[in-house]
Amino acid sequence: MVREPVRVAVLVERDTPVAEGILRGVWKSAGPLRAWALRVEGPSVERMELVRAWRPAGVIGQLNSMVVADAVTALGVPCVNVGNKLETPGVASVVFDDRAVGRMAARHFMEKGFERFAFLGSVRRARGRDRLAGFREELGLKGYDVATLGAEHAAKLEARANIWSNPDEAVVRFLEGLKKPVAVLNDNDRLARVHSEVCRLRGIAVPEEVAMLGVSDDELECGLADPPLSSIRLPSEEVGRRAVGVLAGLMGESRGAAHGETPWAFGTGESHGYRLAPLGVVERASTDVVAVRDAGVAAALRVIRENAHRPVNVETVLRAVWEGTGVSGGVGDGTLKAGGVRVSRRGLEQKFKRVLGRTPLQEIHRVRIVRACELLSGTAMPIAEVAVACGFAEAPRLSERFKAVMGVTPAAWRRRAMEARGLGGGGAGAGGVGAAGGGVQGGLSMAGYADGRGEGASDG
Repeated sequence: MVREPVRVAVLVERDTPVAEGILRGVWKSAGPLRAWALRVEGPSVERMELVRAWRPAGVIGQLNSMVVADAVTALGVPCVNVGNKLETPGVASVVFDDRAVGRMAARHFMEKGFERFAFLGSVRRARGRDRLAGFREELGLKGYDVATLGAEHAAKLEARANIWSNPDEAVVRFLEGLKKPVAVLNDNDRLARVHSEVCRLRGIAVPEEVAMLGVSDDELECGLADPPLSSIRLPSEEVGRRAVGVLAGLMGESRGAAHGETPWAFGTGESHGYRLAPLGVVERASTDVVAVRDAGVAAALRVIRENAHRPVNVETVLRAVWEGTGVSGGVGDGTLKAGGVRVSRRGLEQKFKRVLGRTPLQEIHRVRIVRACELLSGTAMPIAEVAVACGFAEAPRLSERFKAVMGVTPAAWRRRAMEARGLGGGGAGAGGVGAAGGGVQGGLSMAGYADGRGEGASDG
């Protein structure tokens, strides 16, 4: 006699990469066994009528509102919450460790030398409160404070996230009023993209004046931003996989055993669950900076970043810095006014070495290689076109510089990046080579230069 599969309802919002990752984890863990019949619905009151009629034996769902949480509880079947916007005492949960998200963001910013910090997000939700709490706790250990928007405005952030042309004036005033340079943690990538755009429209340089960091590593949101957004990657698939194990245990199946992390107890009865730590910061251009108060170095860094696709050299950077101050003239005497500070080429090089640990030329090479990594892992552009887009005259020049710094050819890098993203024959795993194409940037901040590999014979 064929055993009928166990009915399990999966209630997730399928319009976000995080939810898709959770669903993928559920499917990979439960689907191939064919012991469960999975029904996927949105976590809404309207869809709950269909779920109730289906009579599931268990539920895995994003219980992000009390109405939905009450409706699921009323089913009277085992349930595992995988949503992190609402506290659900008495219900087993597998969720992201949002305090750890905040702590990771704080460490990322402090490693870059920032001393001013801000948070933008709704603190009316458990997710935002916990991320802010972790951010504040970690920074507090070093004596730093966090600037936040008033609660009455923070509550509007999510609702206004799509209003690009008319952002909340309170948000605009908040960003303009922050002392610079400042590091801003946003509750999610969509908000980070909106706030980055506000900065661009108001003439606030990202990342030189305001470093923007999001959460969830939504490749579309991060890629559409200008500059591309750094973000904290979350273990979405692992949440789905763990949820299957917890639900199986609640339903009396043998595969409910935990693997790896210690369950955390809460509520009453036998409720339990897991908080899973974030996977890491995927760094892109929006935080790819060292907090620099020297006006000359800051101005030069901005010129280099904004012109990585052009064949610039140190002399052209100096000239652009001069012109950016509104001072006309050339470079004939070798002395330029950079950001209001008179500095020679040699003086600027010495400041770069003191502040960044590398020369202006090495920074030009570093930014070009970072851009090459993004294009190699995120596009199908031929390597010859990647070379031109990164300021190299031809592909052999890119290959020579790339291998000197990265230790592999551009083609080999592209293969590894595809494997890490699950598009190739293997998998480097989270945090491996080319994590989402952006993870390289943190490693390139100093790598390849300490031994001279990042320096070239010419400054082209």
